[in-house]
Amino acid sequence: MTVSRLVALAVLLCFAALPSSTATNIPNTENLASHCAGEMQPPISIDLYTTGDDIYPNGTVTISGEVTVETDTPSLTLSFAGLEQANVVGANQISLGARSAGETVPFSIPVSFGASGKAGVHIRAETRDAFGDLVHANRKGMYALLRPQGVITGDGGFIALEQKAVEDDIKNGAISASQAAEALAATSAIEGTVSSAPMVTRVFSQKEQRMNELLGAPALGYAAQLNTQASAGGSITIEGTVRWTDENGVTHPVWGANVDIYDEDLIVDDYLATVATDLAGNYVVVVPNDDGIGAGDADIYVVVRAENTWIRTETTGNSVYAFTSQVW
Repeated sequence: MTVSRLVALAVLLCFAALPSSTATNIPNTENLASHCAGEMQPPISIDLYTTGDDIYPNGTVTISGEVTVETDTPSLTLSFAGLEQANVVGANQISLGARSAGETVPFSIPVSFGASGKAGVHIRAETRDAFGDLVHANRKGMYALLRPQGVITGDGGFIALEQKAVEDDIKNGAISASQAAEALAATSAIEGTVSSAPMVTRVFSQKEQRMNELLGAPALGYAAQLNTQASAGGSITIEGTVRWTDENGVTHPVWGANVDIYDEDLIVDDYLATVATDLAGNYVVVVPNDDGIGAGDADIYVVVRAENTWIRTETTGNSVYAFTSQVW
């Protein structure tokens, strides 16, 4: 008997520091590498006075800096949020009132840090009009990795700090070269959440159709597949969407990402296919649902890689950012 089974994978990828992708459900991939070029900055900036030398484990540090507005605004507000092993002490929001173009306003906020692990603080500046509607916003982050060997700090996110820690460890002889390579690769592994939401398609313009073709996807994009395709041992249709979530909590499609399909085996996993996501972040691929005589159905999982024929989105350790789904 020929068996055909539909596997719907929906992957919601949260790339925090990237402009950042589900299995028996299929990953949703979105503009993973779409914002590599420069972008316009809002007329509001944040600068920090506090440096890494000021941060220490189990201590409370006053994070200070200044915010500058380039346009007149009736309302300027700062919000503060502690990350991981860091907590804002006291009010997490302050109102700085009306400000004139070019005005710089100093601020300070006490933050308590834990004993070890990741810790950081986000500062968000917002300007609003006379009706209370948001006009401009910008944010700044300070990140720390609290280790017994010392505190590593920076403003580029936790991944950069983890990679710096690996570099320090190998220089100090704490780990071997192979351990360092494995640790660096681990820093590029993206955490994702699985969603069972159905794949949503849309109509593409002529320019978008051309872009889809260049990415290796169908010109008209992928359409949700019905359970109609079969092979000698049955087939499985893997479809889904890959998305990433920006620092403001807004999700976007990851287009042009490579989605690798694997069949998990006891010894060596079998590679089945690779498909590129279209501009909507969608992908569809049909693979055999036969794990060999007496082995039952294939045990499918997907790996979403932040690279295509044009762009590789990688860490400073030269590892491509990737998301690996659960096994279905």
